[in-house]
Amino acid sequence: MAAPNQPLLGSEIQSAGRLVRALALPAAASLAICNVIGQGVFLKARAMTCDVGSPSLVMLAWIGAGALSLCGSLTFAELGTMIPESGGPYAFLRRAFGGSVAFAYGWMMFFLGGPLAAAALAAGTAIFLNLLSGGMLEHVHYGWLNGATLAALVMLVAVTTMNLARVRTNGLLAIGLAAVKILMLVALTAAAFIFGEGSFGHFALSGSQGACTGIAPSLRGGAAGFGAAMLGALYAYQGWSSLT
Repeated sequence: MAAPNQPLLGSEIQSAGRLVRALALPAAASLAICNVIGQGVFLKARAMTCDVGSPSLVMLAWIGAGALSLCGSLTFAELGTMIPESGGPYAFLRRAFGGSVAFAYGWMMFFLGGPLAAAALAAGTAIFLNLLSGGMLEHVHYGWLNGATLAALVMLVAVTTMNLARVRTNGLLAIGLAAVKILMLVALTAAAFIFGEGSFGHFALSGSQGACTGIAPSLRGGAAGFGAAMLGALYAYQGWSSLT
């Protein structure tokens, strides 16, 4: 048996019933891919461009946020190897700072972090579904709910239901979704080179008066603007910690 306060390893984990090795490498990698590749890159591009005002600075923000995310994922990989316990960041914080900090983090994720992230993703999905339908969801009403709100709620229920399945089932689902996402990105990139006649100037704002509506003037330009753009990129990159 492992000494008190020491991480369990190998067969000790399974015998203690604390952590089941239900995901192989393809499923584990697919979970990370599914969490990172999503709608953030499409939702944050406008705000990031308003924040820095330059396509090159937008690219720099993406690179900087990507480097931070890579450092974070490598750190979590090391921590997950050293502390192979259920809970991920909760287990890491408990080992590093004690039970009080881990307790606060756990309830924060339960009441705020998890629900707000899910709500943001559901709202983004509803926005894109509304665009695909030509704005039809805006004209659908059921009591005080409109079509976009209903679509977001349906998405939340559907994803929650899928997460109730067995771990191996979710792993297989993640592999399928990751394959679809990768194929879509490859197809989109290939189509841009084959059919597109674009230029780097297309990364700039269109020049319309309302292009930066909702972006505070204090977050445009300078260090504050670049920091805000980094936050937008980090939102798009988030998900690298979900596997632990």
